[in-house]
Amino acid sequence: MNREKLPVLLDNEIIEIRPDQSLLTERYTDFGINFINNLEKDQPFFFYLAHSMPHVPIFASENFKGKSKANVYGDVIEEIDFNVGRLVKTLKEKGVFNNTLIIYTSDNGPWLNFGSHAGSSGELRGGKFDVFEGGYRVPCVILGLM
Repeated sequence: MNREKLPVLLDNEIIEIRPDQSLLTERYTDFGINFINNLEKDQPFFFYLAHSMPHVPIFASENFKGKSKANVYGDVIEEIDFNVGRLVKTLKEKGVFNNTLIIYTSDNGPWLNFGSHAGSSGELRGGKFDVFEGGYRVPCVILGLM
């Protein structure tokens, strides 16, 4: 795919080309909130949300730019955290939080050669693309129904 196009898809249909990437985290979250709010009472559901941030290139919205001491990467993480909180709040308001399993994880370690646009693997060796622990050892938080 041509990376210059960066389309937003909905049901296999391109709905926008070259969106403002600083708004994608909020936009995807809004879609999730709308999905949850439109569920029928007691309707089982599966909702998978894979935010495009913090994959490079990364962008934080105006509300989060400069908010973190960890540069733009930290701003992006704070924005994701805030928006996950919005989803949790919606689940509670809808009355389905106590019957919902939330899994929050990452696919790989940080892309270290991107400087302030990358995270940290702490004391672990390596990052994305490495076979060292910093490349594949990632956090996983599971909430609910345990």
